[in-house]
Amino acid sequence: GHGFTGHMYVDLLADFSPGFALYIIFWEKEDMRWKVCAYCLARKGTSDILRFLMVSVLQSIPSLSTTIKHLTVSPEIEDPLDLEALVPYALVKYCMPLVLELLYSKISHLDSAVQAHIKNVLHNLAHAVSPDTYSYSLTNLIAVCPADFFQYYYDLWHPRKKLWVKGQRKDQAAENNICSFVRVKHLALIGQMGTSSSLHRCLQVVLSDSKSAVVGNK
Repeated sequence: GHGFTGHMYVDLLADFSPGFALYIIFWEKEDMRWKVCAYCLARKGTSDILRFLMVSVLQSIPSLSTTIKHLTVSPEIEDPLDLEALVPYALVKYCMPLVLELLYSKISHLDSAVQAHIKNVLHNLAHAVSPDTYSYSLTNLIAVCPADFFQYYYDLWHPRKKLWVKGQRKDQAAENNICSFVRVKHLALIGQMGTSSSLHRCLQVVLSDSKSAVVGNK
């Protein structure tokens, strides 16, 4: 990979079509540009796609197993992130700004003042630099949010806190960069899908995207 920075991102467009989800692996090049490394169309509900994807990419480009330093994963991907054996030198984690967006989307039906309160606490949780500040914010979350949302957070994101809470990590620029890039990419892909949702259409869109990605790489 010419000029690979060591940053790789695994994306999921879960609603690509009614029957299929689209996984895309991006890698960051030295000009701070994200490029497509691989696409994978999968039937919705297929498990263990993340491992399958990483194994496939590493078989194609074996040198990546030692050059990936940051493997960031979309919080929409529900597979476990137990990929240390495949990428031993990488920090494997969820994209924190996207975890926040996912959490915010779960409270979007609430009163705006309540939302603002909860968002503030979630932001503090995400940026907690020590276990103490995290615990303090967790106590605040119980106080400000509905019980079902707290349960969702506590069951799913609290046990994974080491995989997304900022802590002492310094790589916030790359994560923010992923966020804005992915948002544009998703809108473009969904726009190209139009109203047709056949497998044929899915493949057409992926192929045309890959052609434009290749042109853009030159």
